[in-house]
Amino acid sequence: MKLFIWMIRFFVFFLLLALAVKNGHFVVFKGFFDREWQVQLIVVVLVAFSLGVIMGVIFPLSAIVRQRRQLALLTKKLKCYEKKAGQHNPPSDELDGLPTVLK
Repeated sequence: MKLFIWMIRFFVFFLLLALAVKNGHFVVFKGFFDREWQVQLIVVVLVAFSLGVIMGVIFPLSAIVRQRRQLALLTKKLKCYEKKAGQHNPPSDELDGLPTVLK
């Protein structure tokens, strides 16, 4: 199965490479203040794709950091509550009637 997936990946890669080679035309990128750059079309597509990937990784980082901070705080609170609950040790005769799963 892994070999099949790698074969598909190579096929897609070579298909896109052939597409890039076929579309090697120059395009004019017009910027502000009457600036113009002549760049190959594949470079423009690659830059746009790369910027999209970078933004897709960077934008959710704040939410991930916030969730990790909240998880650390809740873990700390849970340990504190477990410590408080562990201070109360019931006598062993109270545990005798419980099933072994609950002990």
